[in-house]
Amino acid sequence: MNEHASTQPTTRILLVTATAGYRHQSIPTATRVLGEIAAESGELSVVTVLDEVSTLDQLTAATLAEHDLLCFVHTSGDLPLSDAQKQAILDFVAAGHGFVGVHGATTICYEWLAYREMTGAQFLRHPPAASFTVVVEDREHPSTRHLPPSFEVRDELYTFRTNPRDTANILLSAAPGSLDLEGDLPLAWTKAYGSGRIYYNSLGHFDELWEDPSFRTQILAGLRWAARLEA
Repeated sequence: MNEHASTQPTTRILLVTATAGYRHQSIPTATRVLGEIAAESGELSVVTVLDEVSTLDQLTAATLAEHDLLCFVHTSGDLPLSDAQKQAILDFVAAGHGFVGVHGATTICYEWLAYREMTGAQFLRHPPAASFTVVVEDREHPSTRHLPPSFEVRDELYTFRTNPRDTANILLSAAPGSLDLEGDLPLAWTKAYGSGRIYYNSLGHFDELWEDPSFRTQILAGLRWAARLEA
C-alpha cells in the first residue's frame, strides 16, 4: 500500500489497481495521471493505492471510512475479496460516497452480481484494439461538455454482458457498426447506487490516452462528479 499525505484537499481517494487476471501495461501511467489530476484540482487527493493482490486485505470498512471516493482502474480477474469486504464496498457507495471505474473495472469477480448492479455492467469481450468513432450522447455532463459531438479514438472497444442503458445515463457510445460490432455500444456512463454516485469509462487501455488532455479532463470531471463536487 502506498500512501500520500495531504492536508489541503477534502476529498480522499482510495485507488485500487490490483489484478488477478490480465495486467494492463498502462497501470503505472494511469496511477501517475490520477495523482496528477487530483493534485492539480486542489480538491482531490489519492491518499491510498492498493496496487497488488497482496494488499487487498486492507480494503475493509475501516479503510473505506477514511476515504470519500473509491476508484477501480484496470482491475481484473477474480480478486480475493471476502464477503465482508464486498459488502463493505457496496455499503460505502450506497451510503452516499462515490465510485469511479475505468476500463478493466468491469472485468472482475463475475459471480459478484451485486457489483454488476452497482457498476451497471460486466465486461463481455472486445475485438483487437483499433480506431473507432466515439459519439457524445450527453453533452451537458461535466465529463463530456468539453468534447465535440464525436471524435476518433484508438482503444479497446468493450462490449458488456448486459446493456447499462437500462439503468444508467449513457455519456459516450461507439458509432453503430464500429469494428464490425452489432447493436448498442455504450462506452461511458453515470448512475446511482443507493445514495452514491457511479462514474464508469471503458476507455483507457493505452498509455497515450491517459496522457491526452481531453481524456484527463473526462476522468477528472468524473472523479469530481462522483465526489459531488459537480452537480
